[in-house]
Amino acid sequence: RVLVPDGEFLLKSDEADFFANAVENLAGIPSFQRLPWAEECAYPPTTFEKHWLALGKTMHRARWTLRG
Repeated sequence: RVLVPDGEFLLKSDEADFFANAVENLAGIPSFQRLPWAEECAYPPTTFEKHWLALGKTMHRARWTLRG
């Protein structure tokens, strides 16, 4: 197991279908609790993400914690 109890899993994706599938799958795992996205906890944007957002496109974001 890599994620420790109370650890966080952050997901960012430009692909809406992939993101929706990931959210749906993680919703089916009772040990994960979805949290509101918080910019202060996120890792810095990648070069690709900056470019993507500059084009006015959407970046999907989600955050979960592993219940301890």
